Amino acid sequence: EGTARVTYPGGVPSTSNYIAIHVKRNGQWKLDSIRESEAPEGPSAEDNLKQLEWMVGEWVDESPNVVVEQSCRWSEDRHFLLGEFTVQVGSRPAMRGTVRIGWDPLRQQIRSWIFDSEGGFSAGMWTRLEDRWVVKMTGVRADGATASSTNTYTPLREDAFLYTTADRIVGDEVQPDQAITVVRKPPQPVSQ
Repeated sequence: EGTARVTYPGGVPSTSNYIAIHVKRNGQWKLDSIRESEAPEGPSAEDNLKQLEWMVGEWVDESPNVVVEQSCRWSEDRHFLLGEFTVQVGSRPAMRGTVRIGWDPLRQQIRSWIFDSEGGFSAGMWTRLEDRWVVKMTGVRADGATASSTNTYTPLREDAFLYTTADRIVGDEVQPDQAITVVRKPPQPVSQ
C-alpha cells in the first residue's frame, strides 16, 4: 500500500493511492496486480485557518501608557491570515510589525511568523485547548537576544479577547507575565 505522486514538467501534480500485490515465483518477486484510486484531498489551508477567523478585523488594546492597534485579514488566496500592528508608548510610536499565520501541512499545525520594525522576528506554533489558543513563540530581537514566551488567545465574545503572555524569557532574563483584554475597534463614523 502506498501513495504515488506524479509530476510532469509544467503540469499539475496528481496524487493517488495504490495497493500492489507481489508474488514470489521461481525465486523472483513479480508484480501480480496493482489497484489505484484517487487520494482524498485533505482540508485546505483556508479550512484549517477558519478556526481563527474570529481574529479578522481591527483591534485595540489601551493599557496604561501603551496603545497597541492591530489588524487581521485574509490573504488574497486565503492561504494565510495577515496582520499588522503598531505600538505607541505615551504619545510617540514605539514599534510596528507584520504577522503571517498559516497552516503547516507537514506538522499538521497552525504556525505564525512576526517581523517587527526594529529588525526582530519570531515564529510560533499554535495549539487549540478547549476555548483558547496557546502559541509557543521563539525569536530573536534586533540586538541578537533570544526571546521565548507562551502566549494565549481566549475569545471572550465577538468583540473582545483576552491575550496573556507567560514564561517570557529575553536573553537570560525572566520577564513578568501579562494579561490584556483586546477589543474590536468601533467602525469609523460615516462622514457626510
